Amino acid sequence: MKTKIILLLFLLTFCFSCNSNESSIVESNNSNLTGKWQWNKSTGGIAGLTLTPLSTNKNVVLDISLNKIKFIENGILIYDKGYNIETQQSIFGGQKQLIIYETNFSIKHSFEVSNNKLILNDECYDCYSSEYSKL
Repeated sequence: MKTKIILLLFLLTFCFSCNSNESSIVESNNSNLTGKWQWNKSTGGIAGLTLTPLSTNKNVVLDISLNKIKFIENGILIYDKGYNIETQQSIFGGQKQLIIYETNFSIKHSFEVSNNKLILNDECYDCYSSEYSKL
């Protein structure tokens, strides 16, 4: 009986420690995303285009908090959406951290943050990869 209780306590401790580690990883990725990001370019689409602020006459800023993303184009708020970060299968291969928008679960972005650059990859075929710089 003591062995069963010890085993049960061990399993509970293991489960709770796994959950807290996963949560801290997501929070860490969330904090890497926070801030204001200036759009530099987007590449892709069926035609393989490269779009820039100069070619589109659009100044785009993402204002990302721990739970919302604001998309601001030429100083006008276009949308303000809640989001979560989840680990899911990416169309680019393997498990990746994805931004999942609360209001539209069909739109997902895998992302990379390094050296004050944010890369957002649309999780769909013939879509775009967009690069942003931290303001």
